Amino acid sequence: MTNFLKKQNFWFVFTPYFWLVLFFFIPLALIFKISISVSEWGMPPYRDMFAFTEEGFSINATLSNYAFIFSDSFYLRSYLNSLTLAFTSTLICLLIGYPIAFYVAKSKENIRNLLLILLIIPFWTSFLLRVYAWKVILQGSGIINTILIKFGFIDQPLSMLHNHYAVILGVVYTYLPFMILPFIWIFS
Repeated sequence: MTNFLKKQNFWFVFTPYFWLVLFFFIPLALIFKISISVSEWGMPPYRDMFAFTEEGFSINATLSNYAFIFSDSFYLRSYLNSLTLAFTSTLICLLIGYPIAFYVAKSKENIRNLLLILLIIPFWTSFLLRVYAWKVILQGSGIINTILIKFGFIDQPLSMLHNHYAVILGVVYTYLPFMILPFIWIFS
């Protein structure tokens, strides 16, 4: 009986590690191998890293791919744009989420439960559906432009899609609950 339990515990502990190695570390190692391989035209678009030739064993590895990425202005602008987006959306989530979390944590229990339910309800719908709803709201004939035109604030619809502000709005909307929930437990 004890041997059986030890085997059961082994498989219980080993299975997540096996899963992690199989679906995370092995693909990550393959991506790293491809990233330091010498590029060439063909299929696959890189040379084999290890080759046996008449001269002997050779290793075809280079760091020029990384040098290219960090020297090309296109990639540098992309990295800077991504970091700016991440920093801006995190800061906005923090500025909005901190007071909300504090209010929810210090509320009476019945109000706190209601607010937590309201915070969690959006997770019950598909992420894709929630993002598509924002697209419908922000489009030229969307709710915001319709209201602004109807009350005479603008004459023509504003372009609110396909820009940095729409991306920041989508990221903040998506990740704001993930900022609020941990703070609620900290303040409680």
